Amino acid sequence: MDWLIPFHLIEQYAIHLDDNENNRAAEATICNCSQNRIGRYCEYNFNFRKDTPGHWLDQQMSNLHSNYYETLTKFVDGLICPGADKFLEWRHICDGFTQCANGADELDCHLLEFFKCETGEFQCRNGMCIPIEFAFDATPDCMDLSDEQASDEPYKGYHNCAQQSTFECDNRLCHKDQFSCGNGVCIPWSAILNDQKDCSNFRDTAYICEVSSLVLQTHGDWSGICKQTIELVPPLTNSSDCRQTLGHLLQTHRTQQLRELAVINLRTRCDDLILYSEQNAFFPGLKMLYNRSRIDIFISNPRNLDKPVPKTPDLYYFTGVIVCDGISLNISEKMWFNHQELQELTSYPFFPLFHLICQKIMNESLNHMKTENNLDSSISPSFYRCKNTLDRVSLRRINDGYIDCLYGDDERNPNYPMTQLFRYQCQTITSPPQYVSYAKLGDGVVDCADGSDEVSSEIRWSTFKCDDGDKYACWVFQGDQFRENRLKDARLHFHRYCDSIWDIMDGRDEKNCSDWMCDPGLYKCNRTGQCIERKSFCDGEFDCDDGEDEVNCSLPWIPWNLEVKCNKNAEFFCITDDYVKNQSLNRSCIHRSRVGDGHIDCIGARDERNVASCPDHRMVGDRFLCDNGRKCINYMAVCNGIKDCVDGTDESICYWNTGYCPVGQFSCADRKGCKSTRCTADITCNDKSHRFWCPNSANENYVYRSSKYRSVIDNKNRCYNQLEFHTKLSIPSSSSNQQVKALGDRYLYCNRGFYLQTVDSSEFFCFCPPAFYGDRCQYNSRRVGIQLRFDRGYHPGLPFILNVLITLVLNGSTVVDYRFLFDEAKEYSSKSITYLIYPRPKPPGIYSVRIETYNSTELIHFWEYPVSPLDFLPVLRIAKVLRFPARSFPWLCSHNYCENNGTCHQQEGNRFLCICAYGWKGKLCEMRTENIHCASRSLARTETICVCPQGYLEPYCYVQNLKCQQHNCERNETCIPRSHPPIYGHICICNTSICNVNRPVIRLHRQEPNQSPFLLQLLQLTGDYPTIRQQILVQSLTSFPLIQMIKTRDGTYAVGEQPEIGLLFTFEPNAHSIETTLYLLFINCSNEMRNFSVNLDQQVNKCHVLPENQKHAVTLFGNFCQSFTYGSCFISDGYLCYCGYPNKNQSNCLSYQRRYTNYAHLSHVHLTVAHVFDHLFILATYGGVVAF
Repeated sequence: MDWLIPFHLIEQYAIHLDDNENNRAAEATICNCSQNRIGRYCEYNFNFRKDTPGHWLDQQMSNLHSNYYETLTKFVDGLICPGADKFLEWRHICDGFTQCANGADELDCHLLEFFKCETGEFQCRNGMCIPIEFAFDATPDCMDLSDEQASDEPYKGYHNCAQQSTFECDNRLCHKDQFSCGNGVCIPWSAILNDQKDCSNFRDTAYICEVSSLVLQTHGDWSGICKQTIELVPPLTNSSDCRQTLGHLLQTHRTQQLRELAVINLRTRCDDLILYSEQNAFFPGLKMLYNRSRIDIFISNPRNLDKPVPKTPDLYYFTGVIVCDGISLNISEKMWFNHQELQELTSYPFFPLFHLICQKIMNESLNHMKTENNLDSSISPSFYRCKNTLDRVSLRRINDGYIDCLYGDDERNPNYPMTQLFRYQCQTITSPPQYVSYAKLGDGVVDCADGSDEVSSEIRWSTFKCDDGDKYACWVFQGDQFRENRLKDARLHFHRYCDSIWDIMDGRDEKNCSDWMCDPGLYKCNRTGQCIERKSFCDGEFDCDDGEDEVNCSLPWIPWNLEVKCNKNAEFFCITDDYVKNQSLNRSCIHRSRVGDGHIDCIGARDERNVASCPDHRMVGDRFLCDNGRKCINYMAVCNGIKDCVDGTDESICYWNTGYCPVGQFSCADRKGCKSTRCTADITCNDKSHRFWCPNSANENYVYRSSKYRSVIDNKNRCYNQLEFHTKLSIPSSSSNQQVKALGDRYLYCNRGFYLQTVDSSEFFCFCPPAFYGDRCQYNSRRVGIQLRFDRGYHPGLPFILNVLITLVLNGSTVVDYRFLFDEAKEYSSKSITYLIYPRPKPPGIYSVRIETYNSTELIHFWEYPVSPLDFLPVLRIAKVLRFPARSFPWLCSHNYCENNGTCHQQEGNRFLCICAYGWKGKLCEMRTENIHCASRSLARTETICVCPQGYLEPYCYVQNLKCQQHNCERNETCIPRSHPPIYGHICICNTSICNVNRPVIRLHRQEPNQSPFLLQLLQLTGDYPTIRQQILVQSLTSFPLIQMIKTRDGTYAVGEQPEIGLLFTFEPNAHSIETTLYLLFINCSNEMRNFSVNLDQQVNKCHVLPENQKHAVTLFGNFCQSFTYGSCFISDGYLCYCGYPNKNQSNCLSYQRRYTNYAHLSHVHLTVAHVFDHLFILATYGGVVAF
């Protein structure tokens, strides 16, 4: 291996040494390459011997702003696509936009739209299916990520797709309202239309790069895609034609333009409308035209000498093929619109042009289009026909929380019930109700009309994330699969109360804060009791509800003359109804004590800006409240001469404006000017009245106090009484302190792959990832992604290591691609991810994916899943949880259908699989194999697919893995050599109960055996919410002491820390129910590994459950420990509180729901559980002590 020899040569050498095998490698040559060479014949240069292909790939994709070699990736296999064959990529298939001139990219898409998942599966937005257990587990499984919350942790693998080649990026699908940049990056269509953002590789401007002002502005030179796709014009001469002249003005910098010659050429050689581009990758069929006269006038104006020629086209028109409702239509009539009309399309929920064109065409010729692909909804109830556009969508999309019809009639539709799981009902919206997907909770976009998908009456959803750091939120979301509404009990993190931020509707978390205790370093407001950061003083925004932090502050601007009349130490500027009626008898000031007192004194609620709420249940802030609290308007709508409020207070507050200024303009209070706008430094009034009702920020999109949101100290650090986070162990990168010199400067030369340069020439050879092929990795591979998880629950006796063979099968017998992987028995089962590639060209037929599991070379069980009829999609994903049937293995057929000594194995549904004897193949082992590459010790599934015995390496099982002979495992552990990559890997498994001697244990002591069962819960303080790390069920009549090992690994199998909190539940039967009592066993705030010992007769602290008539505001919980009325632990309304933090008179509270593992997975415990927060009813037959 030190020679860096390709593994197939090592295997040939092993064959040569094996006397019992055919010596096919007698003439093979093996080269030991020098320090900077690699390859079979050492034909490639590379810089550092310890570097890996991963380093080369990272290096060649690292410089995003030097992508002068990147090319358009495209999909060409098996699809004839005139007009778009140069830029069609796999994500364009069935994306709703017709790319091909023959409409081939949007045909057959109804098969996906109306595809139905199996029972127990979750249907992704794109129509594909995943196991319901995979939904909201903090790992995206849907290719469009629709099975997870839009939070940082699950999405982090996609943040740098432009600079990394990964399985996640190469298989990501964009949403309906996004444009695909071809590399896993998705850009909102609206941002492109508004010229706000481009793909970093400028794929959206392919063929029209010169019309984008962002290209040269960002790069200073043409990117690789631009060089590939635009026609660079030659130097301008007096013989240049019309298009070359216009291209000269668009493609060159103004300092290099020959404008006088350009004007002459334009006038003599161009029509008034210049057709500049007939092709683009942004919107095929769209033609762009420039107005010659406008360009002439612009250039001829001396004031524009130093200004670039405007690049935006004047007009567009569309002609070409479009697919409407599954029917390909040729649009010959030009459909015209200008740039402003194009930008106005951003008001729709997704890019609507195709839908609008279809609407127009279908309305004109509806009577001639009654075909089998255009069924009326009254005939087929399996779909919904969108109003006005005639689009058909699956019924699963109705009331699912996403807008799929252009005009939104699929949502809040009273004629269809909401049937999808994982949907949140907006809290105050009724008649009809409104729903959003859990995936959209807390994503920063208000979808519910009442805003409850962002801030509800219980929680701010952006603080409640299903990610790796907080599995509690995942558990809550996953309740839907068990028909449990766990969301109703989700509560705000205790320490987000009284922080001056509204985390609950109408700011109820900021009331009654007088007795609240602030964290160290924060300032406690004198009257309101809220906790704010000291840096927030005098920043122009209220942080304390009464504005205490803004008293006696100097302003960065000169205030309005009327405002100066108030005593800023004791008074607050306030225009009241009385002042508007009579300015002589009343003052425009109120006492500071009336600010933030819950009573509105000022018109528009300026004095209660942090207390009063708008109809959207959010803080008034800089908005203007009117119509008795029924309406809020933007601050810029105040005093503009237009009555936006029914009560007219938005204009009457400007008592001086008596029609002096035109409608839509602001009248200065001294009546010495009319201003088109206000709150700017450029347009001002002499008396500074233009500053009236202006926000602190000059950014017109700024939201009041949006910069004040801060993170809170998490529960773990509170427990450990530290303000800083613990230092986490990390493995330093081998190249972190070493800059790897590039093999050249051809960044992204191989797109998503890497290149090596040959020794004897300057030639570059690309090595492509599985998703691409071609000399520049420029073509998309047809492939099937596989995501699997094995459920061993009913078969604890399965081998520790499962050898897994995954094949892509054509017509039930021909294997066209395969992959090996292995599955290891773990405390937490993990997912396996791989892929299968179709042959090129893809043969027609019926495709399926088969998964076979082996113990060494003995088949245990197999599964098979259809790919067809969705194999028309270039990229498909199959995700499954594989469960072994409750029976012994091998499961042999009652009748052997296999020939030539083959063995027939059976699965559910009377399917069978023949495992053929060496030298035979075929569905029934009916065909003899020739030139078998597999070693005789292996199981030859085909000539080249070899299942290796334990300890022999793929692909052909000649090379033995001798790693375990080096004794790499601990005492009492067995070393198992791996047959799969990484080469010469191994796994250590425990033989006895004393292997993990360093793992901590918990000892429970009790004088007498327990008469009823116990449940021990060990909590880990991770993130904002505690995670249940382990549960131990103790049967009745257990003898003590009881010793149980504590799990120290998390769901990702990483070594974690010990649990910080131990809870004990006891269950006592009553006449009609079982009484549940909760005890606090211990609080462990230590980094050191230690054992726990608890005396159940002496050390337990009973947690008092506050009855309904004793419940108080959550903000008062901190003081409940002063009298110890409730003992050292109490529970109320979703919070578990314990005394002694940070001193004996204060309590700390955790947002906590009692929750239990699904006992049904335990074969030796039969349980039925029905659970609500305060009661647990258990019908049980206990068979032993179980830790799970």
